[in-house]
Amino acid sequence: MSNSILLHKEKGINPHMTICSRCGGDGEEILLLGTSDTKFYCSGCSQNVIAPARTNKCPNCRRYDTLDLIGTIDDWEKITTGICSKCEKELKEHKKVVSEGGIYFRCKCGAEGVIKPSNKICKDVRDKMNIQAPKPCGVELPSCPACEDKNG
Repeated sequence: MSNSILLHKEKGINPHMTICSRCGGDGEEILLLGTSDTKFYCSGCSQNVIAPARTNKCPNCRRYDTLDLIGTIDDWEKITTGICSKCEKELKEHKKVVSEGGIYFRCKCGAEGVIKPSNKICKDVRDKMNIQAPKPCGVELPSCPACEDKNG
């Protein structure tokens, strides 16, 4: 019975589309929530969880009385899940570039990515941090092409 769905009395299997947690695009799965249409925050494991309204046990950490009600999932609400295959592919490419001597970057504007090993900054950063390829390393930038495009 643990792999079954308790049907919602009005919405049946209660299907919901998903959103990629990385890019915000459409996810590649449909969640069948049934009666599990309530959002909680668990203070035990610091996660947002979806569970039946009458639960008092976190489905993630299995602790009791750690759930704080956030609200009910709207009928047409999309639910954030893992990453889509496009993002998964991109992250694998980033990992490969970094293992070949590139570096990760994150900008204060929120953009992130990699800098290819052919860029002089990679050697400078790796030398300064004393981290050689294939070990990963990265930098936080005060600005990048993405935020410079926004600021004109």
